[in-house]
Amino acid sequence: AWHVVARDAAGIAAEGRDPDGAPEREALIRYGETRPAGSLGTYRLWITQANFNRWSSRSKLDNAPIDLTFVYNDERVVHGVGGIYAGSPHISPGYNTPAGNLCGYVLTFPGDEPFLGVSDVVLDWPGRDETAVQEPFAYWLARELRIPFNHRRYIRLHVNGVTETTRGSIYEDAQQVNSDLVESWVPEGTGGDLYKIEQWFEFDDALGTTQVGPPRLENYTTTGGAKKTARYRWSWLKRAVASSANDYQSLFTLVDVLNAPGQETYSRQVNAFVDLDEWMRIFATENIVCGFDSYGHDIGKNMYAYRPPGGRWQLFMWDIDWVMLSSAQHGFSPQSPLMYRGPARFGDGNRDPVIGRMYDQPGFQRGYWRAVQDA
Repeated sequence: AWHVVARDAAGIAAEGRDPDGAPEREALIRYGETRPAGSLGTYRLWITQANFNRWSSRSKLDNAPIDLTFVYNDERVVHGVGGIYAGSPHISPGYNTPAGNLCGYVLTFPGDEPFLGVSDVVLDWPGRDETAVQEPFAYWLARELRIPFNHRRYIRLHVNGVTETTRGSIYEDAQQVNSDLVESWVPEGTGGDLYKIEQWFEFDDALGTTQVGPPRLENYTTTGGAKKTARYRWSWLKRAVASSANDYQSLFTLVDVLNAPGQETYSRQVNAFVDLDEWMRIFATENIVCGFDSYGHDIGKNMYAYRPPGGRWQLFMWDIDWVMLSSAQHGFSPQSPLMYRGPARFGDGNRDPVIGRMYDQPGFQRGYWRAVQDA
């Protein structure tokens, strides 16, 4: 572990330290690691023993970054990177240490040292897929259908010398749904409202989780008929804040459009506010690969919704590792219906009735079956 302190010759100027915050924050050098054979990139995370112990003993859902040094192949070293666990509250209880059981990571790079052009990096493993090709295939299918998809790059991940071979799985550098992805798919419509579609989780004192409610676009109101922001906040998570994190007006407008009375008014407004061809192609893709953990299917989450300024709402797929063979444990198979209209999974159901109404609209449904035919 090392750090550098620099002062001017006269000793009167404020000193500079590298890394920032040294000596509490330290840069690391590790000896004796070898570069694996093959063409896959190698990512190394080096963590001091103190930070390793802290990471291992604290809450698995703690989002305070822990300092580490990141090394890419033999070519680049970045000190002062922040690391935390990533993943669903259902999965993270199985994590034990940063180098132990398979776990996901979020790495935050210093603002002046982005990695491959971004400051936030998600490293994940194909948790439910022993073939490690099912989720990439689903994104390949999306690409062939000309709808937004995420890049996932296979990597070798070494943590304090513990290799991915020892831990039992290849890793992936997974592209996130963020401003970079939005710009690549909607270059003329950046600066809009981005929401992550998620289940509403609550926690007990032992950090056990329960699902309070699924993400829905129904009309939830409070006193005086006003939209109840608290009901939407935990399932429609704001991921782009132009003015205020409490400003849900764009989402509330979408709710009004998708719950409009009367078939003619409903159809006209939805066509004006929603990119229906894109939505239906995404729903069809998720159904084709039995992506039951996605919005518009069974559990109804793991997607992003985006409205460009003055444009129509679009969807972005995310985290579709429960697909194809991996979905069999939940009763899905190649014989499952191509449009999921099955029973509710949690209590009052989690496939959004608003999406069910879209499926029932003949013009919208034709767009869905066009996507199936193209696939």
